[in-house]
Amino acid sequence: MAEIRCSNCGELNPDDLEFCQNCQARLKPMQFPFDSEQSDELVQQSSPEIQGNEQIERSGEINQELPNWLSEVMSEHESPVEAGFEMPEKAQQEPEAARAELLDWLESQQPDEQVRGSEELSQGEAGLIGVGPLAGLAGVLPAEPDIPQIQKLPAQSVKLQVTEKQLAHVEILESVVKEEDSYHPFERKRTPVTSSAWRIIFAATFFLVILASLLLGGIEFAFPEYSTEVLTTSQLIGSIPNGVPVLVAVDYEPALSGEMDAILMPVLEQLMFKSSYLALVSTIPTGPLQGERLLRAVNQEADYQFQSDDQYTNLGYIPGGAMGLLGFAQSPYQIIPLDLTGNYPWRNPALQNISSVADFALVVVATEKPDTAQNWIEQVKPILGSAPLVMVLSAQAGPVIRPYYESSPKQVDGLVIGLSDSVTYDNLYRRTSTATVYWDTFSLGILLACLLILAGAIISALVSMYKGMRAASPKGSKA
Repeated sequence: MAEIRCSNCGELNPDDLEFCQNCQARLKPMQFPFDSEQSDELVQQSSPEIQGNEQIERSGEINQELPNWLSEVMSEHESPVEAGFEMPEKAQQEPEAARAELLDWLESQQPDEQVRGSEELSQGEAGLIGVGPLAGLAGVLPAEPDIPQIQKLPAQSVKLQVTEKQLAHVEILESVVKEEDSYHPFERKRTPVTSSAWRIIFAATFFLVILASLLLGGIEFAFPEYSTEVLTTSQLIGSIPNGVPVLVAVDYEPALSGEMDAILMPVLEQLMFKSSYLALVSTIPTGPLQGERLLRAVNQEADYQFQSDDQYTNLGYIPGGAMGLLGFAQSPYQIIPLDLTGNYPWRNPALQNISSVADFALVVVATEKPDTAQNWIEQVKPILGSAPLVMVLSAQAGPVIRPYYESSPKQVDGLVIGLSDSVTYDNLYRRTSTATVYWDTFSLGILLACLLILAGAIISALVSMYKGMRAASPKGSKA
């Protein structure tokens, strides 16, 4: 059975098929509805030039006469050179001989068979149509749609090129992902009974001794020595005139009021003794109430009668954090126009000349937070000018703020840190305040804590030695 090779995909197909089995391309040229007799009639009805060309092709004879267009060109021009042809000189002299030589010259200009074959091959490769009504034309779109001619692309390898180090990382990642799905039961470690017992014993001993010291008393500890910062603070407060306005910031939380009240009380007592007009502020919402309670405690303990508006005013809360504190330092009456009672305090004779914090004679800040103390130093101290700044701090905030006091020039003019400095302040003026009452119990608690830590270390070392001796002894022997 004869087969036809598809010109599109190259597959062989049976002779009776019209379209390719693989790509659905047309295998045979399209057939016209008229036969050979009708084509002869069309040729007879056509122009004489087409009939002459048809007769030449059928008979196989070569027509030696010139075409009509060439004879018209030669009749219009005297020489064929002017018409755009390079003809020999003899053809210009003799017309009949020139016509014969022109035919020979035209034949010589035609390519030979080898060149003609290569040109036909290149035209075929370039998409030249060989059959059908569009024969001889190149670049013609096919009659069939392009969809059937689309072929499936060959499969390409997608294997990644990875190194051994990358493979190791992939394995680690896979192991981590697998472990996420796995269940690991939590093994609760049991605390030995002996450890719990020792903790209960230490805690009970500590609380019983402290409670006995508070109730019974009788144990006295020596007061600490005078420190340089306490002496400096006392001299600063003593150097200010009587009755001048002093700004006091109560910036500590109620949970630490037990320690901070005891530290701040000696400083407030000295200010009250000099009849200073106190202006209380706070950057903590509960600070204004802390200040009111503290003044009542100092009045009761030191037998002072500081009354609101006459000897002090509570300006209240400074909002805005560090930016609000800077605004208060620059213009206090704009940031806090009303006091805690709702009155306008800046008409008071003691505060009517205050336009910035530099107009206060002294600024005292009591806080347990290093960040709050740093805000006062960084935002307020540059505006204070010659007015001193005194910091009353807890024991935990003291080491952070001490470098500001020891710097040159000083950014903090006075410093009172912890219960020890407060007791020193009381002892300096021969007063007895809450700090002095706390001192004996506080010292006893520190001493007892040190003794319990030392006892625990000794007991732990003895237990470790005992276990080591048992592990080193031979099996079966009794330790």
